[in-house]
Amino acid sequence: MNIKSIDKESIKNEKIQIFFRIFLVTVIIFTLPLVNKETLNISVFRDFTILHLFITVIIQNIIYYFVIVNNPYFFNKIRLFIVGIFDVLASVYVMYLVDVYSTYYPFLLLWYTIGYSMRYGNLLGYTIYFTVLLSWSVLISLSPVWQNNLSFGLGWLVAYMIIPLYTFRLVKELKLNISNLHENLDDSIHQAQHDQLTQLPNRKYFEKELNYSKSNYDKFALLFFDLDGFKAINDTHGHDVGDTVLVEVSKRIKKHGNFIARLGGDEFVSIVKFTDKENVIVLSNELIQSISDKCPVSNIEITASIGIAIYPEDSEDMHELKKKSDIAMYRAKSAGKNIYKFYSH
Repeated sequence: MNIKSIDKESIKNEKIQIFFRIFLVTVIIFTLPLVNKETLNISVFRDFTILHLFITVIIQNIIYYFVIVNNPYFFNKIRLFIVGIFDVLASVYVMYLVDVYSTYYPFLLLWYTIGYSMRYGNLLGYTIYFTVLLSWSVLISLSPVWQNNLSFGLGWLVAYMIIPLYTFRLVKELKLNISNLHENLDDSIHQAQHDQLTQLPNRKYFEKELNYSKSNYDKFALLFFDLDGFKAINDTHGHDVGDTVLVEVSKRIKKHGNFIARLGGDEFVSIVKFTDKENVIVLSNELIQSISDKCPVSNIEITASIGIAIYPEDSEDMHELKKKSDIAMYRAKSAGKNIYKFYSH
């Protein structure tokens, strides 16, 4: 998985976190009055109450959401740390203020530690982990309610210390397994779409690229080329030498750019987007020259014959276009080999 896709997943998680935060605060606003109507009116500082704090948090999260939508990569790493620490400190402070009702919400801190780790990785997870341990230790030291229930508070502290560490290890193993899975998947896709000998795109990949070219290019040339006398090379020098020749030819033709694929044996195709037919002629001559240079393997001389069909001039049907480039290639072989020929009626 590349960095960009990881960032997109992180931003998606941020949006989910925002909605969950708004939902959670809304639930607390409606449930606290059921046990004590005055709870929401507890002063945070001066005339600013818990209700005002909750409303402020909701407004901030709505603004935060629109910031993410419009500027998704604006300090996206730093803001996660700031928001995560703020989540913990704000929650602990509210728990301190609501006194006895704080016993309903210790699970939140556990959720923060595990949730941030699973969504954004262990680096942020450990940051939240130590923030939770520190802030919870301060809470049970200062809050009269938790002083009277110290064993309960220490039990939660032990839970905050042990459970996240186990989760972090699981997250690390999970991410490693996912990374290996992506690598294996990418490798499988590559093997399914590329020739194992030359590492050029194979016939399957070529068909997909050909259809893409038809949909996106106004015109293009399909070059079908075949090595001259390759069977004699295999018969005389053996298939191992023949394979080495194919690899050498592949390296040479790849240097010219454009899309090039190996269909099988000694057959190759290239899709060339062009503006002037002269560009195709120049490229064909360059390919022939590159291929015919002396091969370092047993001083074997290699040549190639190239057949060219033009889309949409020769055909708008891809099957017909391939057929006509093949016909043009055989015309090149009949005309003396080591040359190119355009398809002609």
